[in-house]
Amino acid sequence: MNDFQQAFVRALFDPQAGGPLAAQPGFQVYRNTVMAGCVDALQANFPTVCEFVGPDWFRGAARCHVQRHPPDQPALVHYGKDFADFLAGFEPAGAMPWLADLARADRMHLEALFSADEAPLPASRVASLQPDQLAGARLRPHPSARWAWFDAAPIATLWRRHHEAREAGTGPDLGDVLWQAEGLLLVCDGSAVRSWTVGRPAIDFLSACAARQTLAEAAGAALALEPDADLAPVMRLLLQAGAFAGLDVGHSRLAGTSACAAPSENP
Repeated sequence: MNDFQQAFVRALFDPQAGGPLAAQPGFQVYRNTVMAGCVDALQANFPTVCEFVGPDWFRGAARCHVQRHPPDQPALVHYGKDFADFLAGFEPAGAMPWLADLARADRMHLEALFSADEAPLPASRVASLQPDQLAGARLRPHPSARWAWFDAAPIATLWRRHHEAREAGTGPDLGDVLWQAEGLLLVCDGSAVRSWTVGRPAIDFLSACAARQTLAEAAGAALALEPDADLAPVMRLLLQAGAFAGLDVGHSRLAGTSACAAPSENP
């Protein structure tokens, strides 16, 4: 970026910036238009956060974020990769320490929605493995799969109920939500993002698989914090959810039946 471009960006996103650009007639109108577009994009990309705090509070926080983290690409549909971290350090959000995690869940949904389209791994592929193949096999998570463990609040339940209420055009029912740690799993089936509230073993198992660990190693990681956990229903849920796209057994690789190239961000 040359000197003129850098000065233009500073003048555009810093309301205190002076200089000849900011002094130009009509520049303030242009600045306000760009700012409104960025704030609108954040509101669209983080709808659950906006619903929790209200549009006025959200748009005020969004303006502060835009000034500190202006867009670095022209497509605003992906804007906001730093928004959760921004909220974690945003003083007015201090009374809502879980808000950053709610933003992370919204971001997970956005990434899953725009991920690569690939056929999920059929459960029968795993069931067909011989016992001597199973321990050393490696599962590859689906490109759209997003997962996270949230210690501070029931983010999975809160996010899912808000999302389901938006889809139904109703208000979320949060009266029976238990305030406890939860895991959230999201997978896009090609047309929509589906969600599950999962336990810690499922999250740790997926993370181990993403790190290219064998099934035996992934099972060990899943049991590290909950030694008595039953991994059979965990594996069944993950396979039914379409959380995997490939299976490596020695030198062979088994995957789904189709794939379509598209940008994605993997956990």
